[in-house]
Amino acid sequence: MLSYPELEEFAIHVVQNPKEYIWLKCDMGYIKCQVSENSDLEVWDSSLRKNNVSQIHTHPRQCYVNVVFGCVSNTTYCFDDKSNTEYHKAKFISPTKNCQLVKMSRSMSATYAAPSGFLCEKVLPHSGVHTSGTVCVVDHSGDLDYQNAAFFSKKGINIILPEYEEADEFTVRRVCQSTLKDPESYSTLRI
Repeated sequence: MLSYPELEEFAIHVVQNPKEYIWLKCDMGYIKCQVSENSDLEVWDSSLRKNNVSQIHTHPRQCYVNVVFGCVSNTTYCFDDKSNTEYHKAKFISPTKNCQLVKMSRSMSATYAAPSGFLCEKVLPHSGVHTSGTVCVVDHSGDLDYQNAAFFSKKGINIILPEYEEADEFTVRRVCQSTLKDPESYSTLRI
């Protein structure tokens, strides 16, 4: 695992040289590229987010989110039979089949500003709010388990799964350049 100064240096290299990577756009509000076998670099931009996309989710693998620049507010949820709040749960692999109702409650909310990070357990639902320009390096570990990875939405609201597509060159350049434009907004950014 790289130290934060090394992560910063690496992230700056990636966003200054985006043509060296293949980028995907996710309508949860970010672009990402794979930077190693088990790591992705995400650059968040609120203009890419579709408001109706379900934000609460679990992951197919455990991951550690390194907040390199910017800020992430992360909320975790727990399954709670005593909760009055019901959520639709749809699995990644078959979102229209096996949709079920589960009861959950918020368990913890925390804000992580660079340089910091947090663990996302693959079975623990969470949602994140990222400021535009936030750059995260996400390190994945463990076996893939798409059978149990899921998205959630409050009862009565349709689950809309995020979509990934190859990001066009203009979007990648715009998002990466806007991340580097305001280094004063990041306490640790060194260019």
